[in-house]
Amino acid sequence: SSANFAGIIQQSLLGSGTGPETGVAITGTSVGFSQGGIKVTENPLDMAINGNGFFTLRDGSGNQVYSRAGDFVLDPEGFITNKAGFRLQGFLPGPDDQIGTQLGPMRVRDIAGQPQATAAVKLGANLDSRQTEPGTAWAVPPTADMYNSTTSTRIFDSLGQEHDLSVFFRKGTAVNEWEAYVTIDGAQIGGAIPLAFGEDGLPDPALTPVTLNWTPTGAEPGVTTLSFSPLTQFSGRFAVSEFSQDGFATGSLTGFKVEEDGTVSGQLSNGQTELLGQVAL
Repeated sequence: SSANFAGIIQQSLLGSGTGPETGVAITGTSVGFSQGGIKVTENPLDMAINGNGFFTLRDGSGNQVYSRAGDFVLDPEGFITNKAGFRLQGFLPGPDDQIGTQLGPMRVRDIAGQPQATAAVKLGANLDSRQTEPGTAWAVPPTADMYNSTTSTRIFDSLGQEHDLSVFFRKGTAVNEWEAYVTIDGAQIGGAIPLAFGEDGLPDPALTPVTLNWTPTGAEPGVTTLSFSPLTQFSGRFAVSEFSQDGFATGSLTGFKVEEDGTVSGQLSNGQTELLGQVAL
């Protein structure tokens, strides 16, 4: 806001003349709502409205107030407030983790994301067509002379506990035929998985995902689907192009982020995000 000033001119009591200007007085104030400059700051809660609108806040008495100032901080209870302690209002997420219509104070809680058991694993690799059948029969625990190639990744059970999933590839006796064996934490899961390739180095179209049933200690039984894609058998060294899975462990809050649309998300240590709400204008 800015003050409007006017000059004070002395009026003569003896005539109609006026004297010189003797000072100034405030005649009113005006509020400017023109867009100011937007700058990047080191505070992740500093916000700016690009265009029309006001931040919606509530004071200590519950009164709704509005402001264009976007310098916000976290109070000791985790509420997003301005420097006067007024709480920033936003639309809170519903049970489906989507932005709802309920308006309430924006709060960054010390949230902990729930884990997700691994339901799907995808492995893409090239098996070296020049390899020959190992001289030692397959057994568990395997030794290096029982297989041609191996690779591993981590998966998760329903409690968020990590487990090591390993796949061992063993060249078969027949041309263009292989077998794959899977272990989780060193225990073999299921039997040999046959892998057949055509003369073009591509897998048999009949190759389908394999269901792995395993029993983690203290957690729900694991049911994980293993897909081999893309899988090839070319003349070249063994190489893994993809080994992905969809599970994750429990996560703790490590930070938060405000998007351009006012969405506030918590960033968790397990790489996931937790929706906290959307700033209301």
